[in-house]
Amino acid sequence: MVWRHAEDNCRTTSSGKVPWSPKLQGFWDRLSLWKLPLKGHKRCHVSSQKVRRLMKKTRLCNAWKKTTDELEVALTAERRAYKQAKLQATQSRRDFLTVQTTDAKKKKWKSQKAHNRFLQL
Repeated sequence: MVWRHAEDNCRTTSSGKVPWSPKLQGFWDRLSLWKLPLKGHKRCHVSSQKVRRLMKKTRLCNAWKKTTDELEVALTAERRAYKQAKLQATQSRRDFLTVQTTDAKKKKWKSQKAHNRFLQL
């Protein structure tokens, strides 16, 4: 109940009402990774540290080496894949939450107070 309240009222990301899941986070990371070098090719300031961090996170190590055309093709392909994944966003969110709750139920609790707090959620 507390999680639902927090999700409904504390969410500040502008993701178009798409519920978060680790699967969709990968799509968002790859989209931003392909956008940044493309922006850099247009002579806009791009943080190279941010690009390196995203390359490490997404395990795509060749973003700097791609040409503008290759970046645009990769970006459109990633957008197409994201649109397909967005259709199952609520299901992937539900699956993620069930896995989280089953893992938490199996967890050995350090104290009874922490266990009771979990049960209230």
